[in-house]
Amino acid sequence: MQTFQIEVTDNIADKVLALLKNFSEVNIKKIKTNIRINEADNIALSVKNALTEVQISKKENKKLQNAWDLLDEL
Repeated sequence: MQTFQIEVTDNIADKVLALLKNFSEVNIKKIKTNIRINEADNIALSVKNALTEVQISKKENKKLQNAWDLLDEL
């Protein structure tokens, strides 16, 4: 068995899936990627915001809050 991940436009994907459905040897499983991408984007944004706060703190010579408090806010 071989597994592939192919990213194509919806128009092409519909045509490829229609073709593959004709073969009994092919098992098609839809993978939900939008959820994973959104979660990763949210984590990346939170980390970016935290790093920005650290840079501002260094420039203004302010003491950082407790890391757990920062994580709670994120």
